Amino acid sequence: MPEPEPEPEPSSKMAEIKQQAASALSSLRPILLKFRLPFVTFIFGIGLTLGSLYTIAKPAVSPVLEQSILQSTILSRLKSTYVDPVDTERLFETGVSAMLGSLDPYTEFESRADAADMRESVSGKYGGVGLVITGGVPDAKEDAPSPITPSEGKGKGKSKGKGKDKESAASRPKAKPIRVVTAFENYAFDAGMRVGDELLSVDGKSTKDLSTSQVRDLLRGDPGTSASVTFSRAGLPTPQTLSLPRSIVKIRDVKLTSFVGNPDDAIGYVSLSGFSADAGREVRASILALQKVSESQSSTGKLEGLILDLRGNPGGLLTSAVDVASLLVPKGSDIVSAKGRGFPSVVYRSRASPLLSPNTKLVVLVNANTASAAEIVSGAVQDLDVGVILGGDRTYGKGLVQNVEELPYDTALKFTVAKYFTPSGRCIQSTNYKEGGGGKAESLAYKQEK
Repeated sequence: MPEPEPEPEPSSKMAEIKQQAASALSSLRPILLKFRLPFVTFIFGIGLTLGSLYTIAKPAVSPVLEQSILQSTILSRLKSTYVDPVDTERLFETGVSAMLGSLDPYTEFESRADAADMRESVSGKYGGVGLVITGGVPDAKEDAPSPITPSEGKGKGKSKGKGKDKESAASRPKAKPIRVVTAFENYAFDAGMRVGDELLSVDGKSTKDLSTSQVRDLLRGDPGTSASVTFSRAGLPTPQTLSLPRSIVKIRDVKLTSFVGNPDDAIGYVSLSGFSADAGREVRASILALQKVSESQSSTGKLEGLILDLRGNPGGLLTSAVDVASLLVPKGSDIVSAKGRGFPSVVYRSRASPLLSPNTKLVVLVNANTASAAEIVSGAVQDLDVGVILGGDRTYGKGLVQNVEELPYDTALKFTVAKYFTPSGRCIQSTNYKEGGGGKAESLAYKQEK
C-alpha cells in the first residue's frame, strides 16, 4: 500500500491561509473603494437611529418622580426584608407627616380617620349620641389650636402631636376616668346621661386604658343604631346601663346668647366658639333675638351694646368669618384679603348692611387662644373702627390659609396656600415658618409683609 502523504507543517499552513486572504482582499479593493462613502453613511445612520431609540426608551426623570420611586422602593424593601414585620401604612404616614411638618404646623396629611374628623368639624355635624367627654389615656397634643368640635371624644378638634418624642412609660401621665363634660339636650341628655357620669364600658368594651379619641370612636356610628353605655354616678350604689340612640348631632357654634346684667340695660352677649358652616346664620339669629327683646323690655327700646366673646375660639371657615364680620361692619367694607405664591390675590368685602346700628356699642373679647377666622373678625372690627377689642393677651396669630385637597383612598392633604391680611394690610400671621424647617420659625410680630 502506498504510504500516506505527510501532514504539512503548521507554519507552512498558516502562511498559505495568509496568502489566500491577501489575494481575496486585493480583488475586493476596487469594490470597497467605490462604495466606501455610502457604506460609512449607512453605518452612521444606524448609529444615530439606535441612539435616538435609546433616548426615547429612557426619558429624563423629574426630581419629584425620582423621589416617589425612591420612597416606594424603600417601603417595598423594608416590607419584604426588614428583620421584623413592618406596618408600611404607619411608616408612610409617619414619613409624610414629618415631611409636611417641616413646613408649618398646619400643613398635614389627613388619613381616613383624620379626613372624616375634618369634614365633621367643617360641617358641624356627626353621627353619634351627643356627649362631650374627657379623661382617659392622654393623647399627644399640639400647641396650635384646631377647630372646636364638641363631640364624643375630646371637647376640641383632633391633635396629632407631630414632631414630639414619645414619652417613656414611667413619665407618661396615668389614665384618668372617662367622664361626661356635656350631655346635649335632644340627644344623650334625654336618654338619661348627666354631667359627671363616669363611662365604664361601651358596647361591652371597657374604657380602661383607652383615650378619649378611642372612646369617641366607640360611641359614634351610623344614625339609627344605638350604643350600650355602662356608667357609674355619684349617689347610685351600682353601675347603670343605658342604650343611647345614635343620630346626626348638630354642633352649634353659638354657645350662649343672653343679656349682661339687667335686660333693661340692653347689653347683649353672644359667645361664639367656632366658625363652622352655619356660624354666620347662628350669630345673625342671636343678634335679632337680642334686638327683639330689647325693643320690648329696655327703656330705650333698642339694643344699646353687644359683647361678642371670641375667647378660646380657634377659627374655622373663611367664608363663615366673612359672614359674621358682615353683620358688624358697614356694607362694602373690606374684611380680609389673602395673598400667596400660587394663590390669586383676593379681597373679601361685606355685601350686606350690618345688623347693628352705628349707635350700638360693640366690644369683642379675645385672648391668646383666639385664632384664625376669629382673628379675621376681630381684625376687621378693629381696623374699621366699629368696635373695641378687649383682652389681656395678644391673639394667637394664625393667619395662614389652608386648602384641603381630596386624595385617593379617602384621604386628604391640607396645605398652606396663602396668608391673611386685615383691611389695613396687617398680616395676621405672627410666625414665619422657614421652608424646610417648620420648627425654625421667626416672629413677624404682626409686621406688614414687605
